[in-house]
Amino acid sequence: MSTLTKTLIVLLTLSSIFLCGIVITYVASANNYKQKYEEQVKEVQAAKSLYQTRMNLLDEKMAAAQTKLDEATQKITEIEAQKTQIQVDLDTAQRSNYGCQERLTNLAGVVGGLNQTISSMDQSLSLARGELDKIRNEQVKGRKELGDITAALNEKTVQVDQLESERRRLLEQKTALDEEIARMAKGAKSTSAAEPVTLEQPAGAKAAPPATDQISLRSKIVETDLKNNLVTLSIGSADGVKKGMRFHIVRGDTFICDVVISNVDVERAAGTLELVRQQPQVGDVAATNL
Repeated sequence: MSTLTKTLIVLLTLSSIFLCGIVITYVASANNYKQKYEEQVKEVQAAKSLYQTRMNLLDEKMAAAQTKLDEATQKITEIEAQKTQIQVDLDTAQRSNYGCQERLTNLAGVVGGLNQTISSMDQSLSLARGELDKIRNEQVKGRKELGDITAALNEKTVQVDQLESERRRLLEQKTALDEEIARMAKGAKSTSAAEPVTLEQPAGAKAAPPATDQISLRSKIVETDLKNNLVTLSIGSADGVKKGMRFHIVRGDTFICDVVISNVDVERAAGTLELVRQQPQVGDVAATNL
């Protein structure tokens, strides 16, 4: 064989090897691309499935959101209606409040007038009480002075009665002496003169006691019945107490009240309270003359 033939055979062999390598490489590459293609197709299908799932979920969420939006819109509408009603009620309440404030102002004026009237009445009452206390004190003082005058008058009456008795006794003695002188002048034998009919009273003797309502009596309260406005005194008819007599109740130098006797026993007397300034107590002094 010639060199050219050998060369061609070598070239053909090399070409065949090269072509075989290319075919092998192509087949291998084709298998790889087919596998990658199938993998990509699977990934795309999985992505589409995931996309569809997420789109369904999104649709569901969008539907739920729309429902909530509708509910929120309805609530907003209701709230707006409530707001409008509340505003109307607020306006009504404000108008009512203005009316109440006006009435309150008028009532405050009326109350102020009433307070002034009450204050004036309190002042008048205080003045009246002061005048009443003054009158009571003057009455007590007048009664005390009347008692003193009555006691002095009783004493003077006793003295007058004593003087009258002494005058009658002296007149009787003078008459007896005149008769004795006349008998002696006639020379008649005189007999012993008879004693005067009127008994001679000692110089310090007292006449009959004056009326019981002028007697100066003094006792104490032994029992009280404030519920029935009654008190009981420690003296009775044996001491000269009679119905209708008035006793003045004092505690120390303080005037308490008066007691007008309504029931009299031998050793006790009960009466009703008058001119009460304080509540009487057991042990308070009761006297007809202060």
